[in-house]
Amino acid sequence: MVLGKVLGAMETNYHGGHRERLKKRFLNDGMEHMEKQEILEMMLFFSIPRRDTNALSHELLNKFGSISTLLDAPIDILRQNGLSESTIAYLKMIPDLCRLYMEEKRENRHTNLSLTSIAEIVQSKFIGRTEEAVLLMLLDSARKSLFCEIVNRGSVNGCEIYSRKMLEIAIANKAAYAIIAHNHPSGSLLPSKEDILTTRELFKAFSTVKIELLDHIIVSNDGFFSFRETGFMEI
Repeated sequence: MVLGKVLGAMETNYHGGHRERLKKRFLNDGMEHMEKQEILEMMLFFSIPRRDTNALSHELLNKFGSISTLLDAPIDILRQNGLSESTIAYLKMIPDLCRLYMEEKRENRHTNLSLTSIAEIVQSKFIGRTEEAVLLMLLDSARKSLFCEIVNRGSVNGCEIYSRKMLEIAIANKAAYAIIAHNHPSGSLLPSKEDILTTRELFKAFSTVKIELLDHIIVSNDGFFSFRETGFMEI
């Protein structure tokens, strides 16, 4: 009985010391020279305070293949892998926090937004999203941002774009320019036939209220596709 307590205390001290060493290494040198397994192990420290997360991090990486795939996994799948609700909530917060971080870093950074900076802002809005969503960005006559939000969410396979809703928001904000964007969770950046038809319809709809549709941007994990840059906006 006494021996068991001693061994338990030794194990606790060992894991506690290991955690402190790993955190100190991160604070001193960052993640650049850390293995993916070490990064995930350290992440799990904060939701699993009294358990060795080394073996679990190996197990999760073997199962999901990467940290990003783990973070994007559906909640039910994470539950099936024995993760607690606290750990699941913590993991699902990380993509949203990354998106919030990028949004706030870029907020009001540009007073006269270029098409390149617009694409950067739009991409940040889709970080961690695993289902299709539609974003509307509105600019005033000086190309300063008036509105930039997700206006519709859909399934993994598609998301209908509502022109009336967009026009109402644009008119309410007294916008001079509009940019629409949506993501392709499947990974393909090429616009579908429906994407092209939708862009034409929205271009005409915005024109009726004297708002210029500057671009339609498709976002995926591989980057972004700009209708403007590729000549598709010559409607």
